[in-house]
Amino acid sequence: PGGAGEVRRKARGRILRFDGGTKVMPALRKGDEDRTLPAVNKGYVLHLLQLTPAQHFTKPPARFSQASRVRALEKRGM
Repeated sequence: PGGAGEVRRKARGRILRFDGGTKVMPALRKGDEDRTLPAVNKGYVLHLLQLTPAQHFTKPPARFSQASRVRALEKRGM
C-alpha cells in the first residue's frame, strides 16, 4: 500500500434504521442525512477536489501509568 501511483481512499456513511429520537428532537439530526455515496467500481475515475497534507506521529502505549509504576516499585521494596 502507498506505492508509486497508488492512492488509498476512504469513504464513510451512515444508514438511519430508526429515527425515533430525531423525530421528536429535530435538532439531534447531523444535517447530512440527504447525502448518499455514489457507486464506485474498479476503473472509476475520481477527481481530486482538495488535498490536505498532514504529518502524524504515533506513540507506543505507556508501559506504566503513574499508579502502576508506584505499585511495581512498592512490590519490589523500593
